[in-house]
Amino acid sequence: MDMLKLLNTSSALNMLDGEKTLYAELIDSYLDEMAFDSTHLELLISAGNLTDAGNYIHRCKGASAQLGAEQLAAAAQVFEDVLKGKKQGDLAVLKKNFLLCYEETTAALRKYRIQL
Repeated sequence: MDMLKLLNTSSALNMLDGEKTLYAELIDSYLDEMAFDSTHLELLISAGNLTDAGNYIHRCKGASAQLGAEQLAAAAQVFEDVLKGKKQGDLAVLKKNFLLCYEETTAALRKYRIQL
């Protein structure tokens, strides 16, 4: 099985018909306007609002997939499935993995954005 890419810009640009300007705008929106808030996630989980937490992760998953952030989208899918009770798993481990992947992905997006 192929390893998922942290940032598959070719896939993202392909979905956008090669529009680099649009891709740059989506990256900016993702990093600024739609920035993921780990504190908000933690509050939802602590309050037992696991479905809402799953929906919050779902939003991040979709936006990440659109940008070609394959590893983050995959980590979000597994985390979302457990939060919504579709699968079993260790929430603490899944949250840690997701947050680490999110940090690495946003760093890669910032670096790539400078090149556009």
